[in-house]
Amino acid sequence: FGPARERFASVADAAPVGLWTSGPDGLRSYCNQTWLRFTGRTLTEELGHGWTQGVHPDDLGGLIALYRESVAMRREFSHEHRLRRADGQYRWVLGHGVPYYRLDGRWAGYIGSSVDITELKQAESVLLGNQAELAAKVQGRTAELARANESLRQQSNERLDAVSVLQATLESTAEGVLVVDRAGKITQYNRNFARMWGIPPAVLEKRDDNL
Repeated sequence: FGPARERFASVADAAPVGLWTSGPDGLRSYCNQTWLRFTGRTLTEELGHGWTQGVHPDDLGGLIALYRESVAMRREFSHEHRLRRADGQYRWVLGHGVPYYRLDGRWAGYIGSSVDITELKQAESVLLGNQAELAAKVQGRTAELARANESLRQQSNERLDAVSVLQATLESTAEGVLVVDRAGKITQYNRNFARMWGIPPAVLEKRDDNL
């Protein structure tokens, strides 16, 4: 097991992402050099529960709950959380653990990785911000169109009311009345006009000026 462990560590230390292992009890048993350079801590400091000291306090509870549940069920897990870098800055990482077993089938613990996804999270935040801004603009434009449509509806209703009043006025007049526009097209008439001139209303309804 010793030489195999050394070969694993040699390969793991060359990996560009943080790698770690834990035993069947879930306690951290190894971290590669990439992890240690990222956190700025020693292997001894990170073993056992030590690695949790670098997790952001707001993310630690959810991560620990998921980890304990996964260990109990011996199942794969993934979790996004913030991890303190050596310079004190918290970076978003994606932690991923996969259960592994010895050749004889015995449960051995987890092999896991942690990948810095800060730039991805920032891009996602910008995209969400742009989407929110666009949604606000669409909502504002929709409200403007709704107000414009309501104004047009009111103007249309007012115009119809005015036409109705004009028609009622014409019908109440004893004289025959014919209204034409500047082009000579008939726009309004009353029944007395049709009766006085003997023109069928159907002809006048065509608004034809060639009577």
